[in-house]
Parts: sequence; C-alpha cells; structure tokens
Amino acid sequence: MFDDAQRLYGAVIQDGSLSPSIDRLFEPLENLLSAFIPDTTVSISSYATEALSFLTHNFGSFFSRTVGVVFKTFVMLLAFFYLLRDGGKLRAFAVRLSPLANEYDERILRRIEDAITSVVKGKLLIVFAQGIIASLGFLVFGMPHPVLWGAAAMLAALIPAVGVALVFVPAVVYLFYVGGALAAGGLLIFGVFVGVVDNLLAPVLFERGLRIHPLLILLSILGGLAFFGPVGFLAGPVALSLLFALLDIYPLLFEQRSV
Repeated sequence: MFDDAQRLYGAVIQDGSLSPSIDRLFEPLENLLSAFIPDTTVSISSYATEALSFLTHNFGSFFSRTVGVVFKTFVMLLAFFYLLRDGGKLRAFAVRLSPLANEYDERILRRIEDAITSVVKGKLLIVFAQGIIASLGFLVFGMPHPVLWGAAAMLAALIPAVGVALVFVPAVVYLFYVGGALAAGGLLIFGVFVGVVDNLLAPVLFERGLRIHPLLILLSILGGLAFFGPVGFLAGPVALSLLFALLDIYPLLFEQRSV
C-alpha cells in the first residue's frame, strides 16, 4: 500500500502525467458548481497532491504505530485472560518456588495486596477525584484552561501538608484581579471543599490498606516517572508497596532465626 501510494505520488507530482486526466474527470462537477456559484474552480489534482504528499510522508510512522498498538493490546488481552484463568496456579507455583515457609509467602502476598490497594486504589484514586472536581470548579468559576489547572491540582494533591492549596491560591488571586471578588470567593470556598475530599475518602479507601506517608508516595511517583516513564506513575507506588510488605515480614523472619 505504501509503495502504491509512492508511485501514485510520483505520477501526480513528479511528471504530472495524471493531473490532466484527474482534472478532466471532475470537469462536469466543476461545471455544475459554476452554474450555482460563479467563478468556482475545483482543482482535484491539487487536492490529491496534498493528500498523497501527507500520506507518503506519514504513512510509515502511522502504520508502525498502529501495528504496535494493536500488537500490544492483543498481548495485554491474552495475558489478562491467562492471568484470570490460571492466576491461582501461578500464585501457588510461586509460593512453592520460594525458599521461605508457605506461611510467610502468603503473608507477604497479602501485605502486598493490601499495600497496593492502599496506595494505588486509595491515594491515587483520591488524587484523581480531586483533579476532576477541581477541573469542574475552575470551569464553573471562569478560569481559563480548567483541565490544565485541574491536572496541576491533581499533582499538587500529592504534596504533603500543602496539597491543592498550591494551585487554588494563585487561581483565587488571578480571579480576584480578573473576575472580581465574588468569583474569587466562590473558588476559594470550592478549593476548601476539594481539600476536604481527601479527609472524606481516605478512611473508606484506606480501611484495609497499608498506611504509607504521603511524602513517600510522592517520592515513589516522581522516581517511577523518572525511571519507568509514564507507567511509573503506577509502577513507583507498587514498588514502594512491595518494599513495605517485605519490611513488614522481615522482623518475623529474624525472630524465627533467633529461636
């Protein structure tokens, strides 16, 4: 397909052998339009030239990216199917391979599950909720680029002690000078509500989870992004969860060796 597009591109642009034929083919359309709209010209050959030029210059990268996305999606779905079907067997096999006692292996796995539930499903879910609610607030009170401000609030929510105030305070000051005191006061009250969302959702989502200090979560996300790229936003906290699960089981192993 790419070779055919290149040959057609050469025939239309380089030697121009097809341009007159294309224009003659669409000449009746041009005459019909001229009857309703005077001085109308339909240069199909120039349109075809631009389309073919775009296709030949971008088809290779577009095709490779499309194939890559399709292949990765297929592998992900295939792996997801087998993990759902054989996940229990894989877990039992890993436990048998471990040099630790099965009791400790199961304890480690449970702690990892609880930690991931706490960090990934807990803290990150709260952060996403705060970002979405903040975007809606910025939109309602007339802030320009509300989604961008909401994304900044989502990242600021990861910072301990400061949180979304790092974004809402400059936004309130901006609205005070641009939109008046009423809009600024409304956004300030809304910002307090967004900050309280953390206190409302945390007890529910952290009920079973392993409590980890917000500063460590922030550092794990930043380190994950630096080391893994975009997927590090989740991989970093998961690695932190594994570390805390192993640290939690270490005293039990030390006590066993002492005995």
